[in-house]
Amino acid sequence: MLTRTVLLSLLALLAFSLPARAQLLWVTGDYRVVVLDSERHRIGISLLSAPDQTRRQNWCYLTMNTKLVRKVYDHEGWMREEPVPAHDILEELKPGDVVRINGGRAFDLSITARTIWVERKPE
Repeated sequence: MLTRTVLLSLLALLAFSLPARAQLLWVTGDYRVVVLDSERHRIGISLLSAPDQTRRQNWCYLTMNTKLVRKVYDHEGWMREEPVPAHDILEELKPGDVVRINGGRAFDLSITARTIWVERKPE
């Protein structure tokens, strides 16, 4: 009788528990920035191999823990990495930038960015 009670309790717990909200997997890849949505703290991205480079394929969400690393090259070819504060990420990026994103992919296939790298070449 105790086993039956325990099984019914576990079944009720599983049936009425909240749905899981977790990242499915970690993803790292190169993308092109297409849209900046500052109201919802996200950027629209597309794959570099996409046929239409102006069409958003996915959303990448930014959090206060998201790090942006700007790779800056000087005229002699030296590179330095400069961290950008989380509240300045949307001001630093612009449509057309090629970025490398490391983050978690959610159930709706969006990406929650952990780290974003962007390169700035000398003019």
